[in-house]
Amino acid sequence: MRSSSLLVSVLIGAAVFAEVPREGCVLWLEADTLSASHKSGDAVTVWKAVIGPQAVRTPMKLVNNQSATAPVFIADAVNGSPAVRFDGSNTQLSVLGNVISNLAGTPFSIFMISRSTNSTFGICGNSSIGGGGVPRFYVQRHGMFFSEMKYFIMVNTITDAAELLGIQHDGANTLTSYKNGILSKTLIAAIVPAYGGDGNISIPFWPANQPQPGDIALILIYNRYLSEAERTEVERIFTAKYKIR
Repeated sequence: MRSSSLLVSVLIGAAVFAEVPREGCVLWLEADTLSASHKSGDAVTVWKAVIGPQAVRTPMKLVNNQSATAPVFIADAVNGSPAVRFDGSNTQLSVLGNVISNLAGTPFSIFMISRSTNSTFGICGNSSIGGGGVPRFYVQRHGMFFSEMKYFIMVNTITDAAELLGIQHDGANTLTSYKNGILSKTLIAAIVPAYGGDGNISIPFWPANQPQPGDIALILIYNRYLSEAERTEVERIFTAKYKIR
């Protein structure tokens, strides 16, 4: 049996629904943590993490040289569950805490629940201001650009549907993608020894320096390769919680 120190309970109502591994989790942002302090339409200037550093309104100028504005909390954005909504203008949050730089040279597992009309909506792992850089760490609804642009692992996405993206790297040379718990693709791509941008995370990513609108309910990042049993349990928990089919 797993040690309880390595697990955290996900609550639905007053009942314990399931358990999510904590070991190796470097970031867990989930929008339902804002429910106690925000109502729909309220600005989100600070998004406190369950685990890891909080996301804050970007303090520096964005790639368009304008100041960031705060996204808003929407209580029922993802199949009746909460999300943080970015409107495709200058709404921007950053996770300042070297999360991605700490993944350099290591295996990793990433999960993101989002909803958008644009398949390129997502997050960027080597910038604080929206734009990307080299080596790439672009986690988007339609997959991930990793290290170089030629290393793109795709998933098929449905416009405006709430979806769970999963990406894993084994720490050697294999990248794997999943959509809603179902295997999508595998790609040969060597692990990256170092990332740029201080390892900060931009929410959302600005592909081609253009912001995209969308909702994010969950960002979950591990500095290890979850076992198949762990990964499928994480996917089962969150697809059920967010009514993702």
